[in-house]
Amino acid sequence: MPRLLVLLLASPATDDGRRRGDEALRVAEYVAGLGDPPVALLLQGDGVGWLDEPGEPATAFKTLTGLGVPMAACELALRERGLEAAAHRHGIVAASAPERLARAVQKGWRVVTF
Repeated sequence: MPRLLVLLLASPATDDGRRRGDEALRVAEYVAGLGDPPVALLLQGDGVGWLDEPGEPATAFKTLTGLGVPMAACELALRERGLEAAAHRHGIVAASAPERLARAVQKGWRVVTF
């Protein structure tokens, strides 16, 4: 089965961003539930703001961790927003987002962007 990279760029600070982010996390959870897991999550830019959100996003990160989903966040965006500790708390590694994205594309992964 081809792998899927869920790229979350939307900010939780806007209604549209919140809708898109919620959908990204739901898609990642659903695909992970199919097994293997054939999905990975990458937070980039304003998308790292989801790490500081209580409630459903925190629960989704915990669920994804439990399902074995690899999760990463852009190290530059984390540093700029002071969210390194929040990433660590959710089990999300800091990484070079462009490198992760390029590697996924090179390996033939499908990328869905929210």
